[in-house]
Amino acid sequence: DAADTLTITIRATVRALIVDEQSARSAALARLSAQIPPGRRLVLDSIRYERGPVRTENGQTTFTLSASGNIAAAVDVDRVRQRIAGMDVQTALDTLNQGWLLDPRRAPEIEVWPAILGRLPALPIRIGVSVEQLP
Repeated sequence: DAADTLTITIRATVRALIVDEQSARSAALARLSAQIPPGRRLVLDSIRYERGPVRTENGQTTFTLSASGNIAAAVDVDRVRQRIAGMDVQTALDTLNQGWLLDPRRAPEIEVWPAILGRLPALPIRIGVSVEQLP
């Protein structure tokens, strides 16, 4: 029979699992940071996270989250000034290369003015130190 109205009842059940991934990232970062050797630091811009597949078994949901990143030498510029004050340029370069884990692709540079002196100032406060973070 033809009718002017049709009534349909539809029911849906939705279940969702919401995971605060930020908490997992914080835990992964803490574990990664614990592996950094003394005298080194984690380069924060280099940190990458990778989430593995989400699995549910026996009512328990699990996933893995890994974190990776680059480390760099933790350079204390005041300590650098103290260590190289009064040295000739070559001795200062050798001290920098032996005392810190530096990027082997970029040798440290020392400029002395006036160049004729060939030595760094005896007062550490007169030495400027610039540390570059490479991408």
